[in-house]
Amino acid sequence: MNSAMNPDVAPHHFSEIIEALSKRGYFLQENFFPISWVEAARAEIQTLQKNSNFKRAGIGRRDGNQIADEIRKDSTLWWEIESPTPAQKPYTEVLKSLKDEINRTLFLGLWDFEGHYAIYEPGAFYKMHLDRFKNDSKRTVSFVTFFNPTRNPKDGGMLAIEPEGEKRIEIPPEAGTLVVFLSDKIPHEVTETHRERLSFAGWYRTR
Repeated sequence: MNSAMNPDVAPHHFSEIIEALSKRGYFLQENFFPISWVEAARAEIQTLQKNSNFKRAGIGRRDGNQIADEIRKDSTLWWEIESPTPAQKPYTEVLKSLKDEINRTLFLGLWDFEGHYAIYEPGAFYKMHLDRFKNDSKRTVSFVTFFNPTRNPKDGGMLAIEPEGEKRIEIPPEAGTLVVFLSDKIPHEVTETHRERLSFAGWYRTR
């Protein structure tokens, strides 16, 4: 096990994630990541935000990407997965190990992953969507975690998922919560936030 990985995070939780993905198509757990990791990521986001490193997020891929305020209004900064910052490194170590375990048990053929920090300012949202692009089937498993201080329901910014055959689930963006789901099976949205919302969203991809 890599020394950067917290034994409370991995690998013994991996079997729970994999079982949930295979049975329901999603996994949800509060306090999955240690508060020290959360605080380091939050501090990094705040520094990057002050330096204007974040850019308005669009919809669509590559040349088809465009700003669409009626669909999403967040700002993002993409991680360099192979050269993570100290704040990002423990997360990337866990996510790489989880990828390998998913491949070993579910045989999904996951090859790599990508992801970004996201800032939702008050009034921002992201309407219901799937993470897999219509013309690109590489995104297979999605994951989201949060770096916010304590929130209450009035703050908004819920991650709402709509698993097939289940009622809509609204997940508060509490620090350290982890959500993992199948990219082409789970429609989801971010409800309008009334307080700054900080998160990381990523995707395991096939070749």
